Parts: sequence; structure tokens; C-alpha cells
Amino acid sequence: MAHNIATINGKTAMAFSGERKAIWHELGQAVGQNTVEWKVIANEAQLLWKTVKKPLFSRQPVTNAVFELPDMVAVHRDNDGGYLGTVGKGYELIQNEEMFRYVDDLLEAENGAHWDTAGALGNGANIWGLARLPEVSRIKGTVDVTENFLLFLGSHDGSTANEAKLCRTRVVCQNTLRVALGEAGKALKFKHTRNVRFRMDQAKKIWLGIHEDIREQEEKENLLATRLMTGETMVSVLNKLFPENPLAKGDARRRGIVEMVLELFASNDGNMVPEIKGTAYNMLNAVTEYADHFRGVRITAGRQGMTETQARAENALFGTGDSLKNSAVAVLLEETKDSPIRGEKIVSKPIVTSDGAFLKALGIRA
Repeated sequence: MAHNIATINGKTAMAFSGERKAIWHELGQAVGQNTVEWKVIANEAQLLWKTVKKPLFSRQPVTNAVFELPDMVAVHRDNDGGYLGTVGKGYELIQNEEMFRYVDDLLEAENGAHWDTAGALGNGANIWGLARLPEVSRIKGTVDVTENFLLFLGSHDGSTANEAKLCRTRVVCQNTLRVALGEAGKALKFKHTRNVRFRMDQAKKIWLGIHEDIREQEEKENLLATRLMTGETMVSVLNKLFPENPLAKGDARRRGIVEMVLELFASNDGNMVPEIKGTAYNMLNAVTEYADHFRGVRITAGRQGMTETQARAENALFGTGDSLKNSAVAVLLEETKDSPIRGEKIVSKPIVTSDGAFLKALGIRA
């Protein structure tokens, strides 16, 4: 999937609830807060169009004869003719309206749910929508709150199946935090085949367990908030999340990343939630903050005109930054399972970085 916000009808193909502007770094058009009607946010995100199939033709090089390709068609937008991709003739078109209405159906019983952001990526072939759920998650004994969202992704070029899954944002630092739920089946995916709509209807029954999914993730975060990071666990976690590149010359890049994550870990979001300081949850937030706000990004040809901050914001939800955060949850749960509990006396080796011993343990030259 491409990771750049599309431009459609001369506008950035993205819209957001007014209160989310800080997260998305000024991208797109603002709509009123607590928008419930999907057409409002879809209109501002430039998504009120339909897809159509058009035949593909080829020219025979010797006779110069033109003939229609029998098995392939092109997918275009109906409003401006914009080309989205080439697919097989059996590819079932799922319109943007269907995707938005599907999410509306999933949220039908969620009193207080509303649309948060929506937009298109690349040439407009990949679209997404984000709806905020009324249920929040909390770290016990703290003011740390995480909001829960339903994220759907769809494509019109055959590059991906449509997908709906849980997505989360931690209020304290306003980081986008999409986390793995531990089971691939938790994401609802639909390929563009003939029976796709039947499978979408069947999947609605599965999604009734969303509250169980939220509670499971809340339990994982509360567990991480009780486990203290030691020198040994920190080395193990960093080595898995930021492994040494044997082909890289020197350790400058990796050292910079590790030192940045350690600095963010020590800061603990300015110690806004002191109860989690030094815990694995503190470390998860440090990795998230690094991925969302400090991780380097490339301004590729498809991102021309975008700032580094805007490109990083896209990566945080759709790209490599998202993958890093997913990995962090699993790695931290595994590597800290035998760690001391918050409130207990730490008998393991403490985290020491000032004398270079810690970096040396990571294989980084001081």
C-alpha cells in the first residue's frame, strides 16, 4: 500500500474532526466535532465518488491491430476518470459508500460513536475511515486514558483486502497507537470476490466481541504497567526492536535511535503519569513516541510537497512506524514476563547508560 495522502479534485483527500487536528499535523479539511453522518466527513475527504470498470486494450506490434485484453480491466473514478489500478475481470467493486455504511452498521449499537478521520492514499486507490468508540481504557491507579477507534482500510486496485480492526490513541501524549490484539483473526478482512458482501454480513456477528477485545488490550497494558524494566530486559527489548545491521558501517544510526528511545523512556512524557515511570508500559509509550514524532522518514516521489512531520504521521498509522509499535507490544510482554513488579525491590542489574556500559551490552561502541 502507498503511504502518501492523495490529492483529489485539487484538495488533500483527508478530513478530520476538529479536535484531531494536532495528531494529523494540519493535513486535510476540518469538519465539526462529533460528526455522526458519514456523508459529511466523506465529502470533505473527497470520497463521494464511485468506481467503474473500463476495458483494457493492447496493440499488436506487427499488424498494429488493437484488441481488448480478455482477463483484465482498469478501475477508474467516475467523477474525474482518475485511474486507480488494473484488476482481473472477476474483481468485485466495493464502493466507498458501502464501506462507510458497513462501519455504520458495526457501530449501530455504540451510542456515542462518531467519525474521526477519513481519507485516501496514493492515487486514491486506498481509502480509510476512523470512527471513535465511546468506550475508553484506563491504567489502574493513574490518569492515563486510551481512546478506542474502529479503523477500516479499503482498496480499489486489488493491492489489499478490505479490513476493519481496533485502533487506539493514548490521550496523555496524543500519539497514534495502533496495537496488535494478539490474534490475526481479530481483524476483519474481505477480498473483492463474488461472495464478499455475504462475508461482510457474517463478520458483523464477530465484531460484537469488540468490547472483549478492548478489555483484553486494557489488561495487557495494565500488566505492562506493573512490570519494571531492568538493565537486562532493556537490552533484550532494544536488541529485538532495533537489531544490529551487520551490513551497516559503524553504529551511529542505531546508537542515535537507542539513545532517543532511552531519553523518551527517562522523560516518561514529562512524567505526566509518574505511577508508570520505569515500567514496561513506560517503554511502550517511549517506542510509540519515537515512531510517531522522531523516527526518520523518506520524502519519496509520491510525497513531494509534504513535510517530514506529515510523512511521519502517515507512517505512524499505515506504514513502518505502525509495524514497529505492533512489535513493541509483543516483545515487551514476552521479555518482561519475569521482571520485578512495581513496588518490589529490584535485585536485577539497574539500567546504566552514562558510562557506556549499557550501550556496550547492546553491541554499540561507546
